[in-house]
Amino acid sequence: MERQLTRIDYVRQHLDRMLKSHKDPETSRNGYVHLYGVGQACALIALSRGHNRQYAELAEIAGMLHDYSKYYECIEEKHAEKSQKNTIRYRPLYRYGNRNNLPCHPKAQ
Repeated sequence: MERQLTRIDYVRQHLDRMLKSHKDPETSRNGYVHLYGVGQACALIALSRGHNRQYAELAEIAGMLHDYSKYYECIEEKHAEKSQKNTIRYRPLYRYGNRNNLPCHPKAQ
């Protein structure tokens, strides 16, 4: 029996596609380390505070997407606000699972 994908699996797939599409391997590598690391830290903090696994999964998703625009659009200025606006369109992804029409990296299209 094949394992059922979770919301975090879909977010990881999306982030992987976005980060792999960068022309600069150092930016891609930094994105992996930063976004995945913050996501893991958020999940561990949630679990250590007694929250359930579903809450920890949402914390991990939030952590992984917190600097999304910094790597998606390669911007530094006000990237937190832009990350918030960009990730709002991905709500179906982390609420319901995979959406095949989600964009990857704008420069790769």
